[in-house]
Amino acid sequence: MENFKQGSENIKEFKGELSKLMEADQVKAVEQGIKPIAMTSTPYETNLSCLKIDLPLLTTQMINGKRMVVEKTSQPTFIYYQQDQEFNAHRMVRMLKNYNTDHLKVKVGEEAPPIPTNLEDEDNHREMGKLLGYTEKEIREYLRRINR
Repeated sequence: MENFKQGSENIKEFKGELSKLMEADQVKAVEQGIKPIAMTSTPYETNLSCLKIDLPLLTTQMINGKRMVVEKTSQPTFIYYQQDQEFNAHRMVRMLKNYNTDHLKVKVGEEAPPIPTNLEDEDNHREMGKLLGYTEKEIREYLRRINR
């Protein structure tokens, strides 16, 4: 577990975009009430409530013209939140599970599920960004970056 002193750095003085903060600072921003929820790939020692979800990570390869799953692992994701954000944290877990439903079911050697359309992807990312407390500008910039 990553260790940092709670409140060791005053994130409230941070003037940039919340989406630009490193993971540990995202957690600090939730601790200091600046951000509603933080999602990380690393566990942190904190007094915040936390939900853990293991998301599938697929490695695919084109075989005979089909995108086949050649490896399947899981990636832990940690969702840190203040108590008043418990509903939204659980909502985020449901969204992540729903978004990854096909990836959860597929096995190595099977054809990979289709890649979501830009519209499905965009709606999911937009809602996730709102739950994480990002501005509309930050969400638009992120969507522009992933749709290139």
